Amino acid sequence: MRFPGFVLAGVAAVSLSPVLAQEAIDARQLYADNCAGCHQGGRVGALLFPPLTKERLGALSNNSVSAMIMTGIPGTLMPPWVGKLSADEITALATLIRTNSADQLDWTLEQAKNSLKVLVDEKSLPAAPTYKDKADVMDLMAVMQRGRHAQEPESRVVFYDGATNTRVGEIPVRRAPHILRYHPTNPRWAYVKTDTAEIYKIDLYSMQAVRSIETALSGPFFDLSWDGKWIAAGSIVPGKIMILDADTLEPVKQIKVASKDAEGKDVEGFASTVRASSVGGNVFAVAARTLGEVWVVEPNKPGTPVTQISVKDPGETSWYLYDSYTSQNQRYMYLTDMLPNNKIKVIDLVEKKYLGSIPSGCIPHVGSGSVLETKRGTLYFSPHQGSPKDCSGGSGITVWNEKGEFVKDIPIGGTTTMQMASNPNAPYLVVDARQKDGGELKFIDKETLEVVKTVKVGGTTGYPEYTRDGRYVYVAAGYMGDHLRIYDARTFEMVAEDRVIAPGGTFAHARVLWGGVKGAPERPLGTAFDKLPQTRK
Repeated sequence: MRFPGFVLAGVAAVSLSPVLAQEAIDARQLYADNCAGCHQGGRVGALLFPPLTKERLGALSNNSVSAMIMTGIPGTLMPPWVGKLSADEITALATLIRTNSADQLDWTLEQAKNSLKVLVDEKSLPAAPTYKDKADVMDLMAVMQRGRHAQEPESRVVFYDGATNTRVGEIPVRRAPHILRYHPTNPRWAYVKTDTAEIYKIDLYSMQAVRSIETALSGPFFDLSWDGKWIAAGSIVPGKIMILDADTLEPVKQIKVASKDAEGKDVEGFASTVRASSVGGNVFAVAARTLGEVWVVEPNKPGTPVTQISVKDPGETSWYLYDSYTSQNQRYMYLTDMLPNNKIKVIDLVEKKYLGSIPSGCIPHVGSGSVLETKRGTLYFSPHQGSPKDCSGGSGITVWNEKGEFVKDIPIGGTTTMQMASNPNAPYLVVDARQKDGGELKFIDKETLEVVKTVKVGGTTGYPEYTRDGRYVYVAAGYMGDHLRIYDARTFEMVAEDRVIAPGGTFAHARVLWGGVKGAPERPLGTAFDKLPQTRK
């Protein structure tokens, strides 16, 4: 286990209560093994998962907190732990999270190096795909199976052939898989990062993980440089950026996320979104979530220089930078700044400067990005969870053009909208809309920008993704549905489904052909996106 090796930064180790000492249960290790996949290392919480600290839970009794752990919380992602953990273990966890503030944890470059594992000798790998019917590797679709308790043996990455909609392989991982990136120049490789910051290198030809490394204690954010040389991993706990060799997963540099506040005092933050761009010699743009900054990291230059860009608008006092994507030419980064600012912020990665913001509805979530070429020109899209006026009018879609100008807000309805999908060969944008009685897909005509069809999916619907050819839409039937469902993109009929336990994100291998932006035109592997037109129309 790795947790005993962490560094408790800045504070002395906290003793267990007499009850826990008598029971000889290491509650922090128990938390790391079972809870950190959602609530993060140190119990700091994340977007959909609250912090588990005395500040949040201290007013409750031990029995109340134990009951929530035992039975789960209906209507949320919290599963029941009765039968998975003993009564004594649940009591130990309840005591820990009720009586302690968040732990300040560290994970060093040396610890990361020591965690690197070679799982398979790459010299023994086949020269071509060996999975069913030897389908075109570029048609692969990957679905993140978090598992009911966000851990092994249920946690795995499940691969499908997007041409035939059949399962072709699955890769077990220790904790909940979250983000997957495909190698931009070599089609045999993919990389997945879990919510507990482990990265796996996957051979798509033999469908197995060949290497793994623990880059931090929590935080799923990462990307692969467009020259295929580097990985940048952004972490929540600790708040650092780690640069790794993409071939070997060997870590080469670690950068602490910290800045100065308005009074010149040191302020620590942590990394959220990581976005690669080929412009400027292949860079990574990393958001410092609570610092109101984007850090541009240049791994191909000596010393790996970092440029810190403020994205603070006048009058703003706090920031929650979350996810992002780039324009088709990879020059402009579109970044969500959630509550309280509710904006899409635009960064020029060539000039390394902040260009301004686009107003959005409440809690924008650009997800993995969507773009379309329409009669109105090139349009970009971001879902949001509430209306632009007062956050109570239902979710919608913010639309803007190539110049970064607001175009329209498309009302969607529902309680939450998290992801969109687009494809140049498909006539519709697709967005998830979660309802109290089960989720839906909304199909939006790409020319009129109006909803033309609603399809009931069920569960906590989310993460739609088109297949490479635009014929089918993959969507998770959610944490309560435990199914992947596949729809014909033109008839709206379900054509296939498969059981996937607590499915999360879906990732088409064709994303690398689209330059990382769903809906962009397909280009050959290794395209020099920095050679595309770099001016705004």
